[in-house]
Parts: sequence; C-alpha cells; structure tokens
Amino acid sequence: MFFVETFIIIMDNNNSTTVIYETPTTRSIKFWILLFCQPFSILCSVFVLYHMLSSRTQRQLLANQIVIVMLVVSFLSVTIDLSITIDFLHKGFSPIQSTVFCLFWMLIDYVLYAQGMLLMAWASIERHTLVFSIHNLRSKTQLILRHYFPIIFCLIYPFLFYIYTILFYPCKQIIDLKLILCGSPCFKQSSFMFNIYDMLIHSVLPTLITISSSLTLLIRVVRHKRRLQGQMFSWRKQYRMSIQLLTIACLYILMNFPPFAIIFIQVFILSKTFAIYIYALFIFYLYYFLTLFLPFVCLGSVKDSRKKMKRFIQQMGCYRLFGTSRIDVILDQSINATIGNELALMPTVYIN
Repeated sequence: MFFVETFIIIMDNNNSTTVIYETPTTRSIKFWILLFCQPFSILCSVFVLYHMLSSRTQRQLLANQIVIVMLVVSFLSVTIDLSITIDFLHKGFSPIQSTVFCLFWMLIDYVLYAQGMLLMAWASIERHTLVFSIHNLRSKTQLILRHYFPIIFCLIYPFLFYIYTILFYPCKQIIDLKLILCGSPCFKQSSFMFNIYDMLIHSVLPTLITISSSLTLLIRVVRHKRRLQGQMFSWRKQYRMSIQLLTIACLYILMNFPPFAIIFIQVFILSKTFAIYIYALFIFYLYYFLTLFLPFVCLGSVKDSRKKMKRFIQQMGCYRLFGTSRIDVILDQSINATIGNELALMPTVYIN
C-alpha cells in the first residue's frame, strides 16, 4: 500500500536545493487522518447547507449568504482537491499521470485556497457593516455594490489570475508525479514579482485583514453592549452575527498561523532551512484541516442545530436500514395484492 517514497524539493535564495524524502510512515499518518475526517466533514457540510438553503429566512440573511458561499468553496475543496490528495498519499504519486491532470490539480488547489482566504477577509470587513451600519445596505444599488459584487469578485478574480499564471504564463512547467500537486507552478520560480504578489495578496494580507477586523469587531461589540442593554433584541442579534464570524475567523487564524510563523522566522530570524521538514510534510496540510473543520464551526449558524442534527442522523440511519429492504417491501405488497382475492375466497378459521 505505502511502498513508493515521495520527496519534496525546497529551493532557497542561493539556488541550493534541499531534498526532503517523505517516508511511508509520514504518508500513512496523513492518509488515515484525512480519510477519517473527510466523510464527517462532507456530511456536516450537506447538513448545514441544506438547512441554510432550504429555509427562505436563513437564505435571505445577508450574514448567512457569504457563509454559504464559503461552505460551498470548502465543500468543493474537500470533495475534489482533498480526494486527489488522499489518493496521492495512498499511492505515493499522482493519481493520474498526465500533465493536463497535474495542471488541473494545481489550478483547483490554488483557486479554492485563494477564494477561501479572500472571502474570509471580506466577511470580516463586511460584518462591521452588518452589525453596526445595516442601514447602508437598504437600497438595491448599495446592496449590489457593497455586498454581492465583492463576493462575486472574490470568486472570479482568483480563477482568472491562476488561469493565466498556471496555464498561460510563459515559463517551463516541470511536472514531478512524486510531488504533491505535481510540484510548484513555474511562475513562482520564474517571476519574483508574481510570487511575492501571490503570497501577499492571497495569503498574508487576507490573514492580517481577518485578524485586525475580527479584533476591532470584538472591541466594538463589547463597547456597544452597555449602550444596548435596554434593547435586548438588538443586542442579541449583534451578538449572534459577531460570534458567527469570530468563530470562523479563529479557525482561519489558527490554521494559518503556524506556516506564517515558520516563514517569518526563516526570513527574519533564523536560516532558510528552519523547520522546513515539518513545514513541508505536515504544516502544508493544515489548509485541508481548515476546510475539513469549517462546516463544524458553521453549525452554530443553523437554528436549533443540535435537534436538527440528531433528527438528520436518525433519518440517515432509517434510510440506511430500510433502503435495502425497499424492494422486498414492494414485492411483498405486490404479492399480497395479487393473492388477496384468492385469500378472501377461502374460509376463515378462528382458533380459540
């Protein structure tokens, strides 16, 4: 099962190469952990999305709409990108050995990551408006410009950027089937400006915006609590919207802090080789845990989530129990219907 060794290549600024061999043990650990978490995450995503989309009230809440979009992006990442990664960890090489597939894997991974980061950053900014200045979104024009357009931009822009940089940028792409994502996109080695832009705009800046906006939101909510003590409904509404965002923001911050901390230490404090083994083999995979855990964090957005989850699990269990016997039930009903007349003509015998 785990026989093929894979390796990760890291190049520093002096063009020296560090080769890190991934052992069957490291791949086995990640494989089983991710494989165990994936079905639960998918089930939770389906549950949360179903109850948010099926309820018109929940679906029309502006605070829920960006959460729904983030959950869809996370669901695609878990079902498509993570499934490919799990297969890669199982085999030790790319599931499909072709350049086209490797480029698709790169594209889907980078696009979904950037979309998630940008959506989280915008959600942390917009939540200030939804909590404290909702009157600014009363008009249809303001609603489109300040709510729907940023969400659409966060979805389309990363796709267009990586379509160009990964598929059409004039550089020689080296494909290595033994590397996750079949290696790194060639634009990151060929263009210093594109590489820095990609790191800052799609990783560092969204994280900083999420942290700063979440902290300021928390401070503003605490300060306004005293002013709204006599308006319990308004306070509870603001509190729920704030907690919804802060819990999601904490997940993003928690999963992005370790890689950023290692990169910061490598650049400004210690050598370029600091913790590269841990970073390449384990810290890199924290992104997948971010997408895996996001549905569970969003459970609080579903009203009466505990009761609905219990009912959902019971229904799933019933379908599994009775689904296999549905044919037998239909056959029994047809048989009873067929011989019913004959049985009716037979004398009835009563036994005391």
